[in-house]
Amino acid sequence: MTVLRGVAASWVVLYHFAKHFDVDLESVTLVANGFLAVDLFFYLSGFIIFLVYFESFEAGRFSFSDFIKKRFARLYPVHLVTTVLIAGLFVASAAAGLRALPETFTAYHFLINILMLHAWGVSGGLSFNYPSWSISAEMFAYALFPMIALFVHRFRLWIVGLAAFILLSLLAIIAREWVGRPLVHLTYDFSILRILPEFLIGGWTYMVVRSLSRPSETVIRLLGAGSVLASLVMFSVWDASVYMTLVFPVLIASLYWLEGDEQSPTQQRTRLGLPYEGLVYLGKISYSLYMIHAFFEMTCFSVIEKAFGYPADSVPVFWVVPVMLMTFVGAAIVYEVVEKPGRKVALGLLIRRKR
Repeated sequence: MTVLRGVAASWVVLYHFAKHFDVDLESVTLVANGFLAVDLFFYLSGFIIFLVYFESFEAGRFSFSDFIKKRFARLYPVHLVTTVLIAGLFVASAAAGLRALPETFTAYHFLINILMLHAWGVSGGLSFNYPSWSISAEMFAYALFPMIALFVHRFRLWIVGLAAFILLSLLAIIAREWVGRPLVHLTYDFSILRILPEFLIGGWTYMVVRSLSRPSETVIRLLGAGSVLASLVMFSVWDASVYMTLVFPVLIASLYWLEGDEQSPTQQRTRLGLPYEGLVYLGKISYSLYMIHAFFEMTCFSVIEKAFGYPADSVPVFWVVPVMLMTFVGAAIVYEVVEKPGRKVALGLLIRRKR
């Protein structure tokens, strides 16, 4: 599943970069649907949180205080640094006469970004590090985890699954009729509605996996290959729909079983036919990649356009590879310099170790 995070983050990056090239990459349905990778993250987040914390919850050993501090330490250092970095970029660009400050460059929008409230319907638009709205939505889901876990603990799995699907459908209707946009398009405008059913379904998926005997290797491979193929076909042919994202829990479950196979990384690499270690590292830096790519989007394309005299948003498509590589390198630096040490420092400040 670590590899899946890296692939999903790269899909989002390509989606955001696509509009800057002289070839209409946005007309490629698979690229245009790249924003759905965020929904994949939401399902995966629910699955992972239940995997890590549900056992302690049902055993009565769960500490919400420690839980929320750990999640905060996981997200906030990179969020703070990238928000301040892009704020500085806006100021420097305006001072140099390169671009005007955006309308959302206000003290109010900076405050709600710093407080991670900018996905709660209190903002008039995307602001500062614009992809970070999803981090605000994640914190909302984390805050509700004890209630979600209690609901899952109290009721049979089929009831939880049915309730989750009904919730998904109801919120899709509310998003369309009340907010005026499809559920999977919500960002600053109440994306807390978007994450809630997907986080729940992700957690429910883990509970289903936990309740089942591990399938045979053949079944796991068929599930994995089938869900990957179904995802590629759906997202390459049809326009985005919230119900299309229901293939993600199947993909997550099959990859969880696949990774659970007691084989060494070398054997896994051979079986998967992929540069396994590199893809795992891409997965490890996926959060930093997601959070820093807007900075590279704002800087790289502007520099390339001015240096080579290209019209705005008409950079030759061959630049997609070097720009993506530069973004990956930047993400690795953020991961090593900010994310890992920042998490350690934050945990040390927030959680007192028992002696």
